[in-house]
Amino acid sequence: ASPITVTGITNGVSYTFTVIATNANGNSQPSTVSNAVTPSATFAPANDNFANAQVLTGATGSVAGTNVNASKETGEPDHNNNVGGASVWYTWTNTGGGLVSFDTCGSTLDVVIDVYTGDSVDALNNVFVGRRACPFGQPGAYVEFDVPATPRPFFIAVDGLNDGSGAATGDFTLNWR
Repeated sequence: ASPITVTGITNGVSYTFTVIATNANGNSQPSTVSNAVTPSATFAPANDNFANAQVLTGATGSVAGTNVNASKETGEPDHNNNVGGASVWYTWTNTGGGLVSFDTCGSTLDVVIDVYTGDSVDALNNVFVGRRACPFGQPGAYVEFDVPATPRPFFIAVDGLNDGSGAATGDFTLNWR
């Protein structure tokens, strides 16, 4: 039994295979058709790990995100006291002092957002504690905190809320102002 690699196939498409062996004496009869195989590839988001946090710029903005296939790193804290398990990371540096907010308001994914300073996932200082509901009964999560006048990087974790049956996963929009 020798493994082979088949290229040029598409994830999500079902395939069956037959094998014909070839040697100096010629070709064999085709084998019986294999069971159907549907290849799939799952990739974590690029910002799944703290070290690869997606950079956010500007005093206000919005970015589409996903935590599908995301994970929780070794040493990563529970965000807002929720075990989560499907976090993605962002980093944003303030350009002045004042009140700042990050939210997923309007997104249907049930998430927790937490904000930190620090240099590694296992040595973070929590900036915001608590989970706020979005205004006007919108779905999503909301955090608000004061930033100093001196620029410094903040790390924002967006994690799927874990209700005991695993972290919620899906798409969301992260807004900041």
